[in-house]
Amino acid sequence: MRVQALRTPLAALEQHASKYHMLALTRPINHDAERNAWIKSARNGVFGNPSFVYDEEYLQNAISESGMLREASIQLYDLFDPGSKAEERVIYEMAEKAIGKQLAICDIASAMLRKDDTANAIANTRYFGPLHNHLVNYAYQIDAGNRGDLLANYLDNIEYSVSRVDTERLQKTTVSTAELASYLREAVDVYKFPRWTVDVSPAYSSVTVTALTPEPHIFVPESYKPCNLVMVATLIGHEIEQHVSDYANCIHALEQFGLPFELARVLVARQDSTLTEGYAKCSDARVQKIYTGTSAGAPHPYYVIAIDLAQKGYSFAQISEDIFTRRVLQGYDSHDAIDFAWKITYRVLRGCADTKNPHNFARTGDRSYLEGFIRAIKLGESGIGNFAKFSENHFALLKAAGLIAAYPHQYIAERMFLQ
Repeated sequence: MRVQALRTPLAALEQHASKYHMLALTRPINHDAERNAWIKSARNGVFGNPSFVYDEEYLQNAISESGMLREASIQLYDLFDPGSKAEERVIYEMAEKAIGKQLAICDIASAMLRKDDTANAIANTRYFGPLHNHLVNYAYQIDAGNRGDLLANYLDNIEYSVSRVDTERLQKTTVSTAELASYLREAVDVYKFPRWTVDVSPAYSSVTVTALTPEPHIFVPESYKPCNLVMVATLIGHEIEQHVSDYANCIHALEQFGLPFELARVLVARQDSTLTEGYAKCSDARVQKIYTGTSAGAPHPYYVIAIDLAQKGYSFAQISEDIFTRRVLQGYDSHDAIDFAWKITYRVLRGCADTKNPHNFARTGDRSYLEGFIRAIKLGESGIGNFAKFSENHFALLKAAGLIAAYPHQYIAERMFLQ
């Protein structure tokens, strides 16, 4: 198999993936109204079940144009050569996974149109992967205050590097949305990622890195709450030093094989992100330990708990009240706990047709923070992968072959704010 031959099926993937992606597919068109009504009701002590409405024209178009993906899958199968080089087989497997995930998006769209949450749950698991029992057990242990040796062993090797005075000073700073975007642009420039753009957008609820736009983007939500410089340092470590670096290195490697940039970026964007998210959470924990001396950056267990409850048949109201109660028991005030409960439950049930009875539906994607964190630490303990500096992810073979150009990892956040 020659890599150049992949251009045709990957062009079909690029055409579909650039228009139809999970965030747009599963975001209700009435999200803001339902959220505001739910928050108001929850503050009066009633945890309700929102009624989500989705963009049916968008869903239908995603399905209507799925034929090009099925044809691309057939073309890809015909191209496979078991005698090809190892690097080519890796790229073929990446292409197979990428097209398979995009086809899963079409199946999700079809299930959403039919309001079939059972079929939707199956397609979502194909896209995001399953939730394993060992992870569920660990999540409940963390909630009970027992993190075990895993996190302690990782954090014990990181020094609290600033004074209490500096910690307090940094935590009292206020960074606006526009200023946060400016800091991220500076980080992109320092790391020399010339094709990456940082923009403020109303379409996102959290800082999001995506390679699916014509020029890869980091989107900062328009409604992002003011943060402090410690959080900015955390976001630089998470989004720039891990996600953007991972994407950029892997895209570069594929370009060396002859794939044009626009095809390479889509191929990279449609791979499993579990380990990448794990490395990013390791970075969060590291930055927080350096600046605050705490484990605040470690992944929390509540996405996993919410997914577990949803798969057991709990409604939106039941899941959100459970998460709210756990948050309050952790010492947070009720307003914070209500906002947090909405965020967690919404992310797990978005795309669901009937939030009163979701038929065991759950989006399992957000399990990746905790699962990836565990995997990353275990890889680090075994000597595989220096997660403090570079995310190996699923491109380890390409890196081992010397095909990925190493970008500098100087932890610019550490020198940016303490001069």
